[in-house]
Amino acid sequence: MRLANIFQLGVVLAATTFAAGTVRADYPEQPIRLVVPFSPGGGNDIAGRLLAKHLAPLLGASIVVENRPGAGGNVGLRSVAHSKPDGYTIGYISNGVVMNPYLYKEVGFDIQKDFDPVAAHLQMPIWIVARPQLGITSLKDLLVQAKARPGVLTYATPGIGTPHHMGMELLQSMADVKFTHIPYKGASGALTDTLGGQVDFLIATPASVASQVKAGQLIGLATMDATPDPDMPNLPPVADTVPGFSNATWHGLVVPNGTDPARIEKVAKALESALATPELQNEMKAAGFNPFFEGPDALRTRIAKELEVWRDVTRRAGIQPE
Repeated sequence: MRLANIFQLGVVLAATTFAAGTVRADYPEQPIRLVVPFSPGGGNDIAGRLLAKHLAPLLGASIVVENRPGAGGNVGLRSVAHSKPDGYTIGYISNGVVMNPYLYKEVGFDIQKDFDPVAAHLQMPIWIVARPQLGITSLKDLLVQAKARPGVLTYATPGIGTPHHMGMELLQSMADVKFTHIPYKGASGALTDTLGGQVDFLIATPASVASQVKAGQLIGLATMDATPDPDMPNLPPVADTVPGFSNATWHGLVVPNGTDPARIEKVAKALESALATPELQNEMKAAGFNPFFEGPDALRTRIAKELEVWRDVTRRAGIQPE
């Protein structure tokens, strides 16, 4: 009798384990939606589409990129936060969304409570570039002009609350100068108007402007990263002119809070595998990105630390949520 009970228990446990394994193995069974909360053509969109292309075969499902721009990424990520936590909606984030609680009165989500982190996957520098007709060829010249004409020179960014915008707020505070910010809904419009002469200079990632700089359509003034860009060695760090300055950007993936940890792990491992391939590494580097991998726990820690950093920056700059 005892042996029979043990046998029956073993059968039940084996069946349960098999069933659980089957459920997990079946994910994903339908297309995955990757929400990029910025407009097409910018760095976030380019990187998101690269990831989708390389992740899809590893996960065994198609990945549909959905652009939902607005309010520095808040519009698209709000839709992710309110989506079913089933692993079929993934949000694409940059560190700009960590700044948003200090820039917007109504963000519509809590970056720590409403999302589960999946992974961080790239870093990239932010460049300061100017139209040639401005006659400015260095950051030092730009700052001299700004001191002589406070608020006259205009700069474009992909939007309020982006790392581009916040980097400029930090620069103005540290250099004691004043520019006029012209925010756009994404990188494309900002680039177009700078090239067209409607704006004096542009804050952008290499993915958006590297080809224009190399062609002489835009003049590279500086990189906001703490070190020179290896792909553009003649572009000095802002810190060479404003000691102590540093501002780079990073990208990551999140899912709605409550998503099955096994599904998060599957996406994270697939992402880590994709980033290890020469194909994706080369494509990312060609687009101006520096790929790396940071898992869910490390991304959670990164978000918590940067919330503190940008809280202090906005206070020093006197920025009030709008």
